[in-house]
Amino acid sequence: LQRSIGRDGEHAGRFAGALSNAALGASSRSLAVVTMCPVTTVKTRMEASGVAGAAFSNYRSVPQALAHICRTEGVGALWRGVVPALATNAPFSAIHYVLYRQFQQALETARGGVGSATATNFASSAAAALLATLATQPCDVFRTRAMLDMRGASMRRSAGLFAGVAPRLFKRSMQSALVWTLYEELLVRWEGWQTRRQQSHMVR
Repeated sequence: LQRSIGRDGEHAGRFAGALSNAALGASSRSLAVVTMCPVTTVKTRMEASGVAGAAFSNYRSVPQALAHICRTEGVGALWRGVVPALATNAPFSAIHYVLYRQFQQALETARGGVGSATATNFASSAAAALLATLATQPCDVFRTRAMLDMRGASMRRSAGLFAGVAPRLFKRSMQSALVWTLYEELLVRWEGWQTRRQQSHMVR
């Protein structure tokens, strides 16, 4: 995707670069969401508590739960929440990746080569995840309700759209910060290894 769209909008204007980053984030996340939706459905149901969770108390493992859903509800039930999941995750990744690169560039400029690149990546990703999570929280509530098959439930208060936002903010910000920091560290080491490998071949 990076090769076809252009990594981080290289050789493009700032707006075009942002669109490139948004397309990269949304398309890659959408593919992952559709592929992993059955497992996400089982995960959501097994994590549920109270009245909603009682209906799924017979789930003993992921394979057993997948088989049970297919047998009792049909294969389509595994993708029942895919639309709200896409409405949550595709915009989340698009917003996160755009903001992450913008924050990263701004912090790198501000520190002027002084300080830790690791801290810059961690802070950039955490901040981007916080904003992206707030923007997509309502859709995530609908995703959860769809996967729990809570079709009879109603949303009478707007506050319900932000139910669970605090733990989700903490989870998403820390998760994204750790993943992207690790990715950037591994990328630097991989590129360094590739450079050394090419240099050793040139010497030979």
